[in-house]
Amino acid sequence: DNLYCLCNFFTTDLIKKLLSYAESAQNWQKVELQENKNRLAVTWDPDTVVEECHMIFNQLSDYLNHEFKKKCQLTGIQLWKDLPGYHISSHVDNNRVVYSMQIYLSTGVDQLGTCFYDNNVTVEIPYQINSGYVTDAGQTISHGLPRQVSADHVRYSIYAVWA
Repeated sequence: DNLYCLCNFFTTDLIKKLLSYAESAQNWQKVELQENKNRLAVTWDPDTVVEECHMIFNQLSDYLNHEFKKKCQLTGIQLWKDLPGYHISSHVDNNRVVYSMQIYLSTGVDQLGTCFYDNNVTVEIPYQINSGYVTDAGQTISHGLPRQVSADHVRYSIYAVWA
């Protein structure tokens, strides 16, 4: 299983476009299988930065297939808005997730990076703008966000899934 930390993933201009879109979007919806959580998502919005990101992630498929020695295709992306109080217990992903990537779009609060737990070792992904992770271990390595998003913060990120 593989877990890679990523930094400076998008261009600065794309990060600005994503944040601007996220802060003004009106089409947020509850996330499937997390309806009781303080997480909202935009899954598709044609002719916007969301579609632009979908194309970027789709272009990564061949590279990830080579790197992870599997054959998958992008099944979708979600722009996530984690509201105050959001956290998610340690879990493994369902079988619809073979590879996943999450890039943080906001920062300012320490210790809001995803934590991965394997053999009594905890790896916390640094919660920094334009950083995140890619992994093919979501179904086997437990992970989550043990700390709640604080009352004065919104945690924006973009999440992509291949299967």
